[in-house]
Amino acid sequence: MALSFELSEFLHVVRRHKALHPLLAHYRTGRLWFGEPGAPPDDSGWQRGYIGCLDPSVSERAWINWIKNGSEGLKRDHREQLASLLKHLSRFLGAGILEIGTAHELTYSVYGRRVPLRMVADGVRSILTIIIDLVWRASTLNPQLSLEEAIRIPGIILIDEIDLHLHPAWQRRAITLLRSTFPNVHLIVTTHSPFVIKELPKSALVNLDGRSVANDGSIEDISEEVLGVALPQRSLRQQSMIEAAREYFQALSSGTIDEAELLKLKRALDLALLPFADDVGVLSFLQLEEMAARSHKR
Repeated sequence: MALSFELSEFLHVVRRHKALHPLLAHYRTGRLWFGEPGAPPDDSGWQRGYIGCLDPSVSERAWINWIKNGSEGLKRDHREQLASLLKHLSRFLGAGILEIGTAHELTYSVYGRRVPLRMVADGVRSILTIIIDLVWRASTLNPQLSLEEAIRIPGIILIDEIDLHLHPAWQRRAITLLRSTFPNVHLIVTTHSPFVIKELPKSALVNLDGRSVANDGSIEDISEEVLGVALPQRSLRQQSMIEAAREYFQALSSGTIDEAELLKLKRALDLALLPFADDVGVLSFLQLEEMAARSHKR
């Protein structure tokens, strides 16, 4: 598996200066959907930690082998440190627990049921797979370090749409989880989630659409002012109904619209009201509005 020219040049600089090998990875939106690449060859040494680091998908096979292969993969003391790290991650899972199972694979236990990590919901699997992949890469790149030391090396991590598939509660925790696990990496993420935006310091935000980056308001404020979602507190159905009612009542009270056009606007309002057919309050209010508009017309 060949390295790109740019990555080869980067490795040459690292070797020349005999520095710690920093983390480098890019996780794209297709990270769970593309065909999984094969595991890096065993004879590539610490450079295995860079192979595939810019690929669109995560090579789960590589770190699964790392855990399973004993002396060729995860050292005994590293295994104990990984177990400690999994406990740290489990604190963010609520009822879930991450463990190394009897078959030396990562498992996720919730409410007494244990399943392999590959079988959990895509959102949880996505963020945990990224973290375990980074742990594997950090340890592989710097085998002279303990696992606790390796995850503290510097680096640059890019994640497209970090909120991908995540429940809103997990969206709020994702950045904190990554920062607490890898405290010295430079984390660059994209998101369309107001929950992610709310959790970040304003100085860390860049709006690529040129709108405000103010995130000290409510989730609705962020959705409207930062993400450009008009009236997020109302559904599109509500907005459609309100607009149809406004047009009909204005036309009715003006007295200048012919009956055919009024009938057309009334039918549009009736159609927009279908989702609210059981809402007595809305229907009663609109009846009163119609009576007032007809009274104004006379």
